[in-house]
Amino acid sequence: SLMIFYYISLTAVPLAYCFSTSFLHIAILSVFLGFVLAIGNATILPYILDIIPEDHVGELTSVYNMIAGIAYFTGSAVGGNITELIGLYFGRQLSLQIGYFLSAFGRLFAGLLFLRIKDVHRTKRG
Repeated sequence: SLMIFYYISLTAVPLAYCFSTSFLHIAILSVFLGFVLAIGNATILPYILDIIPEDHVGELTSVYNMIAGIAYFTGSAVGGNITELIGLYFGRQLSLQIGYFLSAFGRLFAGLLFLRIKDVHRTKRG
């Protein structure tokens, strides 16, 4: 499904940063990422709205947004600190490459977890 494509495609972002050698590579990545984020935004919210009871829509969508925000913050903070620590031993370039690979692996792992999601087709709320 598009949701799985979205989460697995996010793996490409740290890998592209890892191997890019010019601004053109980053620009191409940004265009690709724009399409990927549009797909993600167009699939996640409708899925959430399909699986939760109508009387809990506001509450549970805010819980989803909170969990996503905490995950983004934690991943950035932990990843940045690990990369900084690795840099003390291996230098800046290698530590960034290791950090990007760890990020890509984590994103791929999280994306593959979405294969466990059950497809829900509810046409009428209530």
